[in-house]
Amino acid sequence: MSDQQHEPKPHSAAACSPVWENDIKVFVCCVHYGAYDHVMHAESFASFVKDAAPLIDAGKIHIHRDRTQPLDYRRSWLAWTAAHPNNGFTHMFMYDTDMEVRLDHLTKLLSRNVACVSGTYFMGAHKLAVQPDGSQQPEQAFPCVASKDGAYIPRTAIRSAQREDRLIEIDSAGAGCLLVATEALRAIGQPAFKMNWQLGPSHAEIELEDGWFSRTARKAGLPLYMDPCVVPDHFKTVRIGMEIKDLNNYAFASPEE
Repeated sequence: MSDQQHEPKPHSAAACSPVWENDIKVFVCCVHYGAYDHVMHAESFASFVKDAAPLIDAGKIHIHRDRTQPLDYRRSWLAWTAAHPNNGFTHMFMYDTDMEVRLDHLTKLLSRNVACVSGTYFMGAHKLAVQPDGSQQPEQAFPCVASKDGAYIPRTAIRSAQREDRLIEIDSAGAGCLLVATEALRAIGQPAFKMNWQLGPSHAEIELEDGWFSRTARKAGLPLYMDPCVVPDHFKTVRIGMEIKDLNNYAFASPEE
């Protein structure tokens, strides 16, 4: 048997990307989000680990799953761990258990070579254009998590950026699929994530932990971007118990469209 037959084979094309030939070490943080630690996440997490196995073995990726609360404290602790110089990480990739994130998503975000970039995902019933029963969804019925100038990013703008394979600059990003260079985390400081209860008496005036992160990043002079070609599934927005194959009925806009 030849030496070539003994060589380990990568599990995905993403693991073979030239991106991983760079001096990169990513702290992948999978954060438990509410009650959404169900079978969909278990299967998607196992798939991510399988695809990333060659990179884990090579020391390019370190994966940590975190199920503790409160959420803002844990996100900040993970950011501190990623940014600590002794740990040698170049990036933190944070995603939540209600997201189906693949290795090719992380690889694409790394290829953008920017300090802070989020995937594109939506608040409502995932990224619906047409429901399984054939009915249409209004354009902004389920807005993108990211925002610019206090408004949601229109889907027409997202589709246009997808076709052109370009980033969209934003003011605020969610932490459900977020890549941040550790140099940026050190510039942001601690706490990197915080529930800000000081903005006002009503819930509508509470600043969520990823809003705090975005505002603090901008204050540190760091631009934020959203990648419209990285569109992970958002399980929080579909029925629990739906089979994974049924998620194909919820396609909104792939980069090829």
